[in-house]
Amino acid sequence: QNILPGLALYQVLLAEGSDQAAALAEVQQLLHASAVRSGLRKTVAALKFWPEPFRLLRPVVRAAMRFGFPAAGWETDWLEDSDQRIAFNIQRCFYLDTLTTYGAPELTPLFCRMDDVVYEALPASIRWERTGTLGRGNDRCDFCYRHTA
Repeated sequence: QNILPGLALYQVLLAEGSDQAAALAEVQQLLHASAVRSGLRKTVAALKFWPEPFRLLRPVVRAAMRFGFPAAGWETDWLEDSDQRIAFNIQRCFYLDTLTTYGAPELTPLFCRMDDVVYEALPASIRWERTGTLGRGNDRCDFCYRHTA
């Protein structure tokens, strides 16, 4: 649902004569708009209406990782799942692997940015933290949701 439409747009833009920077900017704009309107961002934003949003976030993240990011495409190392912090690293990413296979690994950071766009909608009592991603050249994608209240 995410990878192939973004890749297809990028390939068409390049084939029609756009330079790489312009094509990347166009795909970035589309992915940003998609993330802003996504069901996940709406769900994340709705957490502010719950009395203890972090308590609700924990099972949502666990389920999302189990069903949306299976071991067949991702290698996930859980660091913490507590009342104060949910943290894990991804060592292998289906997005990066797929985009590399199709000759467009430069698109991966645009998909990484979608996480930032979605999680900036978290309520103030939950802080999204990330220091790097595989797609941005780091040795892992780190995910951290910290309960700040």
